Amino acid sequence: MKTIEISLTIHLPDGVELASPVVKTTEHPAEGIPDVDPVDRFWREIGPMAKELFRAAALIETTTGPGYTFEDIAFKMGVDHSSVLAFNRNAGRTSTWWERTTGTPPPIRLEELDYVYDDSGAKRMRVKLVPELAERILDLPYAEQVTDDDMTHKTDNELLNDDQTGDGVRP
Repeated sequence: MKTIEISLTIHLPDGVELASPVVKTTEHPAEGIPDVDPVDRFWREIGPMAKELFRAAALIETTTGPGYTFEDIAFKMGVDHSSVLAFNRNAGRTSTWWERTTGTPPPIRLEELDYVYDDSGAKRMRVKLVPELAERILDLPYAEQVTDDDMTHKTDNELLNDDQTGDGVRP
């Protein structure tokens, strides 16, 4: 864990010196803070669609075990394949920040398992969550508690079309 000290001193032409107090900060977002769990901290940092992506993966993994494709996750979420890839890219941005800040891999991530060929002959990567993470993800707080029965969600456009007030706020 690195500690950064920042101070600023301004020398004015009339000989007056202005100095700021020393500011200390730690680069690591979770270590050094008592009782902060890296999984909880990372979960707070990712967006809602990345949370849904990891929840869908956790639901699949707790029922069928590790080893599923992004197509399987898309089916579970009720969205298309390209949307799941976009959600994963967004989670990857937070993962990059985490790695740069902590020097460790993100605590919540999909790992490459192997490759399989689907019915059309296309090669698909199978992924899995970090070991022992699926059950933990299902226990993490979330605004909409997603269950196996209600994984289908409307698109942003469908939600906005359902907006009866016209104020652009999702119902």
